[in-house]
Amino acid sequence: MPNYDQSNCLLAMHTTLAGWPVVLTELDGEDRLSAPFVYRIRFATEAPVAAVKALIGTEVTLFFGHPETDAPDRLRRRPLNGHFRRIARIGRVGRDGAILEWEAEVVPRLWFLSQTSDFRIFHDQTIPQIVATILDEHGIPYADRIVVPEAYGTLEYCVQYDETALDFVSRLLEHAGVFYWHEHTDTGHTLCFTDNNNNVRIPHPAFDTLVVGDGVTDRFAEAYSFRTGTWTVRDHNLTRPQRAWDKTESFAGIASADASVVSQFTRLERYRFPGNYMARLRSHADGSAEGQVGQHHADLMATRLIEIEESHWERWQGASRAAGLDPGTKVKIQPDGETGAADYLVIGIRHRARDYSCWTEEEWALHQPDGSPPPPPFCANDFDSVPHGVPFRPDRGTPKPKVAGPQTALVVGAAGQEINTDEYGRVQVQFLWDRGPPGPPAANTAVWIRVSQGWAGAGWGQIHVPRVGQEVIVDFLNGDPDRPVITGRVYDTDLSVPYALPANATQSGIRTRSTPGGTAANYNELRFDDAIGAEQVLLHAERDYVVEVENNETRTVGIGGGAGNRSAAIKNDETMTIGGNRSVAITGNATDTIGGSEKRTVTGNVTETVSGNVTLNVGQNVSVTSGPDINLTATDTVNITAPTVNINADHHNRWVKKYDWQMGTGAGSLYVTTNYQAALTTNVYLASFNMTFRSVNVNAWTNNIGEFEATTKAMVLDTAATVARNVGTCIANMGVALGQAGLAMNANGLTIYR
Repeated sequence: MPNYDQSNCLLAMHTTLAGWPVVLTELDGEDRLSAPFVYRIRFATEAPVAAVKALIGTEVTLFFGHPETDAPDRLRRRPLNGHFRRIARIGRVGRDGAILEWEAEVVPRLWFLSQTSDFRIFHDQTIPQIVATILDEHGIPYADRIVVPEAYGTLEYCVQYDETALDFVSRLLEHAGVFYWHEHTDTGHTLCFTDNNNNVRIPHPAFDTLVVGDGVTDRFAEAYSFRTGTWTVRDHNLTRPQRAWDKTESFAGIASADASVVSQFTRLERYRFPGNYMARLRSHADGSAEGQVGQHHADLMATRLIEIEESHWERWQGASRAAGLDPGTKVKIQPDGETGAADYLVIGIRHRARDYSCWTEEEWALHQPDGSPPPPPFCANDFDSVPHGVPFRPDRGTPKPKVAGPQTALVVGAAGQEINTDEYGRVQVQFLWDRGPPGPPAANTAVWIRVSQGWAGAGWGQIHVPRVGQEVIVDFLNGDPDRPVITGRVYDTDLSVPYALPANATQSGIRTRSTPGGTAANYNELRFDDAIGAEQVLLHAERDYVVEVENNETRTVGIGGGAGNRSAAIKNDETMTIGGNRSVAITGNATDTIGGSEKRTVTGNVTETVSGNVTLNVGQNVSVTSGPDINLTATDTVNITAPTVNINADHHNRWVKKYDWQMGTGAGSLYVTTNYQAALTTNVYLASFNMTFRSVNVNAWTNNIGEFEATTKAMVLDTAATVARNVGTCIANMGVALGQAGLAMNANGLTIYR
């Protein structure tokens, strides 16, 4: 059986196999900045298969290096802590086969983030904060050594989109120019990340300087690579859609790059759009304005990209037996042929070690049946480094996922809220892949998204704000999950169409819903029906309807052979104000029916021309009030028919060529018919005065003849005798008794009364 005591060997390991010792025989591991390490090992144990199988995922600490306490610091044993991710049995050892030999892979706790993927939204956090959130959730110890975390800005919206947590964390850190490594103890390991070479660690165990040829460092030499020398970035967001932030950064030139080399680099340019560096534009703590914040991110992004190029220009590759070297280690090295040492940052390493010294010769012979002797123990490494003074930036090797096409999402809002929007017309949505419960927007689920409209101008255009609960179509600019935009809406079984289909397939239009609290009966609507022979345009206003026309309005009813009818029903009042003229032309009849009163006020003149007759039927009284004159003209006869006619005037000016009175009684009434043919002068001059009484009851009439004669003072121009005879006859026949009616004429006018 092997000697399980490896305290004096180059290799050793501690596992959770309680009561079952193990012996580590081989180790081959790779570790680089900003990547999980992987160590492949071989070990042997008498533990049963079930116990070894249970090691998957558990913690293990590997030790490699010289265990002697008096060994040089550069060669001393160091720990490497990790977890088993794979174990495979490769054979049996020993004559009785009781010892099982295994291969295994050891990785950091960070690697397990590659085994979990998600669709997830982060709001209003910086990149370091997002990374810290994920590490905390998975119980990964970490040390944040970022120098100025606030320099990265607050991301309004950041999506982990169908990618592993490891890829998500890696690409965020790569985007920010932050690199990470692991630091180990006998009982654990810590993930460390920083954006500054000065925050890395020293070797553990600590040592001073590596010198090529000192028995520890076998080789250390430089290598140079051609790189792009100019980077230009541009980006924008909704607050600055047309004035994008640009920045161009060129290879600064380091000590090892002369001007001729730099000029070759800088004539080649890489241009990135969109730069994907725009954080939510808000003032920084120092009061920076919006433009300064945007330019800060542009400057930072261009600088990070050119620093990647610069860190690739000069690399130093070495080989040593210093077990304490790890990525993230600052070490002083003196190259071969140089008289002085310089500081370098180890960025990658491959450790290899082997030690079969704990096996007996018999066990080794069974393990290696060709009879070859066991190889001598060794522990060595090959490493890559950069000058410590050149800022290191990780390559952007982790691709950002692209959304393959549009998706659907639900518009969300606070409880009871029917419309949830902001000053940009954005709405909050919850994607269908979001595993949070539907309803009010949660802090890390709902996102504000711009809405595509049919027309968008500066204070003008088209606007339809999606309502809470509606299903919308979301597309992504350049396939970027961090840049969604709503491009449409769709109906579903919960959101039915406004017109029953397919019965109303010819109908199209817009039907709204009154809010808040509106029902299916509360809506505005513009509907088109294209059914042949029954085409219709319907406009429904739930409350008020306002039309504003700044110039002319023309309406024509009945074009194209239609019936040409128009109906208007107004429940209450109608008010019309016309600033100029109004003209109405009616080729047929006009009928106005007024249930109450009609009042018309004309500040100017009224002229009515009627080609036919005018008939005015009044159930009660007619009153006409005029200013100076009233003129009544007829080419033939003016008839006034009434039981009583009162004419009152302060003065009468009449020239009458012919004045006919016909007075008679019909059912106790007196009527007078007059015919004026001229009215010219100031007093009453009668050319012909005929007074005829029909069916007169003499006892029924009375007249004050004296008053009649005194007030009339008539001067008869033509036939005075006839007038006197008629008046005398009148006096004789009428009598003086009071009767049913009378006649009086005085200076104020003529009164005929009953």
